[in-house]
Amino acid sequence: FPFPWIYKSFKNLGIVSYSLDLESRKMVFIHHDEKLEEQAPEKNFVFGSFNIEQIVAALQKHQKGKTSYDEWLDEIAQAGVHRYIVTMPHDIVIYLDQHNTQAHVESIPSV
Repeated sequence: FPFPWIYKSFKNLGIVSYSLDLESRKMVFIHHDEKLEEQAPEKNFVFGSFNIEQIVAALQKHQKGKTSYDEWLDEIAQAGVHRYIVTMPHDIVIYLDQHNTQAHVESIPSV
């Protein structure tokens, strides 16, 4: 399912935020006071150095439908992203490096 559709569906269900740690493949969903953790299927990523230009290029490519979700995950890992967090109240996605010290924040397009 394309990102805008999934995002809108999660938001309509009352999900406040969700995140994916690419190294551990742990997904965390927050629904008000409840927290659900899931393990995504195993996948080995090749992580590069944190590079905002590469992150933005991967996002733009994915938003145009030129990559699948798995291909996009590969590309953001190569751009140094180890974790991302989607926050519904602010309609943003935060991309973090392996130490959670470098970040890139993107606004979510209207859905």
